[in-house]
Amino acid sequence: LIPCNGNPEIGLRHSRQTIYRGYELLSLKAKAIITNYDIPFAEHRTSVSRITGAYMENFALRNGANVALRANRGGNLLSAGDYPMFAAKNNILLTPPGMGDSVEKELMSRACSAAGLKVEQGDIPLSMLPELDEIMIFTASGIQNIQTCNGIYFLNLLGLRLEKHLS
Repeated sequence: LIPCNGNPEIGLRHSRQTIYRGYELLSLKAKAIITNYDIPFAEHRTSVSRITGAYMENFALRNGANVALRANRGGNLLSAGDYPMFAAKNNILLTPPGMGDSVEKELMSRACSAAGLKVEQGDIPLSMLPELDEIMIFTASGIQNIQTCNGIYFLNLLGLRLEKHLS
């Protein structure tokens, strides 16, 4: 809180600095691991989802990865913490159903529409991982491509195609 004329004002700040101006395609490709957990009210951002996402991100860092992709007990990929994920297969982007609306999901949908890419909601089973062309997450900074997950390497073609539509 920052006092202003005797009244408290709320100040917002991001916990990490970024080199990006607005939403962009992040230049560093991430190494991901899959973390299996369910949380209550998963379709909403809550303090529980935020804390759990941060814990799993730290778990990924301790295990040599940059990103923790969340899977549920049903064996489906869901998100990267509170950030939506998108999996590309045959030029169609899949995004898990029931994950709620978010600014990031809306911006990704707009960028995909501008780029002429089709987005469908559907389950992304872990068994489909070797068949996927790309995995992307939309973070507070923009699109982050996953380079590798569980020893499987992914492309970065659609991410590059979407980059010019992010501004």
